[in-house]
Amino acid sequence: MQSRSPEEVVRSWNDAFSRQDIDECMSYTSDDYVRHGDMSWETPLDRDSWGAMLKGFNAAFPGWSWEITSFVVSGNTVIVEAHESGVWTQPWEFLGIRLEPSGEAYDDRDAVYFDVRDGLIRQTRVYITNNFARTYQIDKRVAELINVQSEPAG
Repeated sequence: MQSRSPEEVVRSWNDAFSRQDIDECMSYTSDDYVRHGDMSWETPLDRDSWGAMLKGFNAAFPGWSWEITSFVVSGNTVIVEAHESGVWTQPWEFLGIRLEPSGEAYDDRDAVYFDVRDGLIRQTRVYITNNFARTYQIDKRVAELINVQSEPAG
């Protein structure tokens, strides 16, 4: 059986991602997949952590959208630019933390560099305009929640 081309793999991944089918997205990644970039809290995410993060995100942003604006292929590298937007309407659970929704909308432009080998995505490098981070101040909210949880009861 012939392996799928990097373009075919990433187009299939993007189709599943646009439908918010995270299990299908993960089926296009290798067991040793790593995600580098924003929202990784200084540590790259492995396949299982990234899949769990996406499932929690989709539950919190049910009307979220992802529209490809540019698609470039060079050997094993595929670069996708996309317009991403959504409204935070449901609680978001990730990394053992639960954040309550703000009801605010975000609108970002993303660039994702996919490294595809032997028909599977081995890693992604993600660059985001970060309107999401500015709108929701996730880092600040997580830090405040962690500090409250770690304070001794008095």
